[in-house]
Amino acid sequence: MRNKFLLTIILTLTSYMIQAQVKGTIKDESGEAIPGVSVFIKGTTKGAVSNAAGEYSVDATEGEILIFSFIGYQTIELTVSDNNQIDVVMHEAQTELSEFVVTALGVERKKASLSYAVQEVDGGKLTQTGEQNYLGALSGKVAGVQITNPSSASIGGTVNIRIRGANSISGNAQPLFVVDGIPISNDNFSNTYNGRDYGNLAQDINSNDIESISVLKGPAASALYGIRGKNGVILITTKKGTKKKGIGIEYNGQLSIDKVAILPEYQNQYAGGYSQELNQLDGEYILDYHADESWGPEMDGRQVRHWDSWYPGTSEYGKTRALVANPDNVKNFYETGITQTHNIAISGGSENTSYRLSYGYTEIDGAIPFSGGKKNNASLNINSNITDKLRVNASVKYAHNEFEGRPGFGYTGSFDSWSLINVGPNLNMWTQRQLDYNRLKDYRGPNGEIKTWNIISPTNTSPNFWDNIYFMLENAKPFDERDRFIGGTSLTYDISEVFSVTGSAKIDFYDQKINNRIPEEAQAQAFFKQTNRTGKETNYELLLNFDKTINKLSLNGFVGGNILKQKYIGLTGSTSGGLTATNWFNLEASVDRPFVDNWETNKEIKSIYGTASIGYNNFLYLDLTARNDWSSALPANNNSYFYPSAGLSMVFSELISSKILSHGKIRASYAQVGNDIDPYLILNTYPPGGVYNGTPSFGVRDRIVDPNIKASLAEAIEVGAELNFFNNRLGLDVNYYRQINEDDIIEINISGVTGYNRFLTNGGKIISEGLELAFFATPIETKNFSWDLNFNLAKNKSTVEHIYEDITAYPILSRRGVDLVLEEGSEWGVLRGRDFKTIDGQPVVRKSGSWYHANDEDNLEYLTEDNQVIGHVLPDFTGGLVNTLSYKGINLSLNFDFQKGGNFHSVTKMYGFGAGQLAETVGLNDNGQSVRDRIDNGGGFPVEGVYADGSPASGYASGRQHAWNLVGVTGNWIYDASYIKLREVRLGYQLPTKTLENTPFTNISFAVSVRNAWLIHSNVKGIDPSEITPDASGVAFHEGGGMAGFRSYGFNLKLGL
Repeated sequence: MRNKFLLTIILTLTSYMIQAQVKGTIKDESGEAIPGVSVFIKGTTKGAVSNAAGEYSVDATEGEILIFSFIGYQTIELTVSDNNQIDVVMHEAQTELSEFVVTALGVERKKASLSYAVQEVDGGKLTQTGEQNYLGALSGKVAGVQITNPSSASIGGTVNIRIRGANSISGNAQPLFVVDGIPISNDNFSNTYNGRDYGNLAQDINSNDIESISVLKGPAASALYGIRGKNGVILITTKKGTKKKGIGIEYNGQLSIDKVAILPEYQNQYAGGYSQELNQLDGEYILDYHADESWGPEMDGRQVRHWDSWYPGTSEYGKTRALVANPDNVKNFYETGITQTHNIAISGGSENTSYRLSYGYTEIDGAIPFSGGKKNNASLNINSNITDKLRVNASVKYAHNEFEGRPGFGYTGSFDSWSLINVGPNLNMWTQRQLDYNRLKDYRGPNGEIKTWNIISPTNTSPNFWDNIYFMLENAKPFDERDRFIGGTSLTYDISEVFSVTGSAKIDFYDQKINNRIPEEAQAQAFFKQTNRTGKETNYELLLNFDKTINKLSLNGFVGGNILKQKYIGLTGSTSGGLTATNWFNLEASVDRPFVDNWETNKEIKSIYGTASIGYNNFLYLDLTARNDWSSALPANNNSYFYPSAGLSMVFSELISSKILSHGKIRASYAQVGNDIDPYLILNTYPPGGVYNGTPSFGVRDRIVDPNIKASLAEAIEVGAELNFFNNRLGLDVNYYRQINEDDIIEINISGVTGYNRFLTNGGKIISEGLELAFFATPIETKNFSWDLNFNLAKNKSTVEHIYEDITAYPILSRRGVDLVLEEGSEWGVLRGRDFKTIDGQPVVRKSGSWYHANDEDNLEYLTEDNQVIGHVLPDFTGGLVNTLSYKGINLSLNFDFQKGGNFHSVTKMYGFGAGQLAETVGLNDNGQSVRDRIDNGGGFPVEGVYADGSPASGYASGRQHAWNLVGVTGNWIYDASYIKLREVRLGYQLPTKTLENTPFTNISFAVSVRNAWLIHSNVKGIDPSEITPDASGVAFHEGGGMAGFRSYGFNLKLGL
């Protein structure tokens, strides 16, 4: 008995001695700590969860196997050795078997069970290089998603997202944004053709709070969102706390510096003016500063009177300076943009509760003088198990933004006034190449007058076309401010092991204020405009959930309903007739009765829906969904519409045993979704007009609505395959889709004899089909080094099959002589305009007299034809490549994206050429003479072609006259939008855990980065096709005089406590 007792003690002590506390830190490929990772001993329920710093500890015995698992990452198994420190680097999950993704209505599902394509982007990838608008960081990372980014000078401008081509007559491709299950607005209040870009509202979410973004691309994935999911859904999941005692504190700081990287190539040979002859006044050479072009004399160093020599009382008055070029005047006009971001988060929890509280602050000093802004973000997430059966989740997000001096876009400034400053036209088109912009900074003269370079004459120094750019940027700068609140709470009660019920309430609210002004000293009449807009959306949802497994059969899903209410209020007021007091920017200062526009819209959608996923033996899955919406915006007899979907997936690798194939799956789905109209369009009311002698007036609408108008319909099929090889070191995801879009809401012109000019009805049939490819590989993976790459490629074609009855062409927009048109039988988005008249492919020319160089009778000019097809807007394919290399704590990532095909019209090139600013307007012809010289002196631009009778023609065109003739040929300024770009480069380092053992820190990492590192290929020099601002159609077909392209250099620091 005594021996047995001693043996028991010895065995117990031996077991105790062998078992030890294993601990370590868990990080991702970039060295960032991963909280919430499940760590447990294989074959047991014993384990732990990593904290906010990625740290874990678990008692284990040598020889036991630890399993590390986390959603979105590959599961890792490691054997415990005599080393009690096990640090782990987790790679993004490439296997489809154990990976979970967020799907419609925020439901997490095994990706292996899905019958449609979903791609997920880790939130850490969005903050690597400090994008002002985090949506831009999606560039090249998701197959089938086309991203158009703004210039960094736009200080948080709109990022446009298009998923799978064009699926509507209007071209609107705005996807639905959902944050933690809360649908949010992504509206913007921009006029990027002729106004300012105030950015899209989705960027109010703090990017440092984002855990992941899931992109639901097709109707099968988004069918549960009904009418709002037709263009796809962007699901944003924010970070949560962990249910573990203790508090984790994280700090993330980013500093970005923006420098000019891309500009048009300017000529630096000829000065400003309309003629190459220098005029004289009182024996001195004078430049023609009345002109806003650069067809003037050669810059040869002669002493001339410049614009500032005509202002009495100034230091330059009466003086001459050398006539020389300023090659970097445009580059030096832009300032160094600086963006600093600071984020701090506190997270923690207990056995039943977790929380995360964060605050973010961003400050932007814009690259455009007098521009900048501030952002403040706060977020709180709480998850708690109140009882064993009752759970509550709550999320609150608040944002406050203030910006001033947002730059103008398009050919002219806001309100179509030449006095309002748009940087692009001022610097790239209507300027003079010898200008020193630094001399314009001191814009006020001794008598209080505003000095400008573009004077009418030496004796009249008032501005001819352009005010002083610095004066306008400082005194006509707009101001905008926005408050945003996003919140939601849900309660889930487990009725039984099979059934549970969830009730939730969600709200998205914003209040936007925009002020615009024109100062008294400007050419245009003094002016003030204020716009206030509020938006509120509430959703109330009730779901009955079920989840049951019987042997090899699994069944899960839910049925429920939702009530959506939207309310938007707008109030705009603007002065009329000037201001009663100098620069009193207030509606009360209006000389005449101010213009006021006040409106309110309300809309309600009631919905019921349900989904069921049936699985058999973890290899065969059937998905079914159904939704019915009732919209208040449609007629009562047509306001109900039903959208079903069905999908089947089979994980065939479960049926075979292969050392090569790790995972194999095929999938197919069918779905219907649709769209309705804005509220009140069906009502034939009398809109309010102006006030005459105190009596209000009302007008008659010029639009009639089809009484049988109904929701549009999109019907799609999708098939795909997923193949992973060599223990998930190599993988391929291929997807084909075909979507038929019918009965779109369109507006057509009708005869005025009906009493109306427009008719709103259903029409159109657009078929979009495409192929998406996502490829991943881990070519090298050792204990200390790994190389991961992800490549995606997508090809889409959207064809207009039908428009409406006998209408075969439908105009969308017209910009500077270029028409965006839909034509039956053609790809969506045909560009039409004036182009060269040709015979057998040769341009037709004729002799004409020259108005530029007198007596140049041999001048040749091109003949043209109107309404010619000059391009197509949608690209042939898009894609991206992400490389990640990691060595111990060092990580390097290089992100590329590219586009092939599509066309755009360049106003910068068109008017920059016409005004003599660009390098293409100088050079020597085949006679060895300047192309700007007279033809009878051997000069002129070479012209080759044929005469109208087909006989060969060869000669020259006269300087500025030739340039302006070409300006009128819009087809000459259409360019291929293809590009290849190294979008991001990032080098980071994570300090080893052992280095931090005697410090209060659990994590320290830092990184340097470059964004917009290298435009490797573009078919048009000096313009970045990926930064052409989309127009109202959502398509980037018109480069309206854009700003410079910027390269951003960043430094990042992350701390964990």
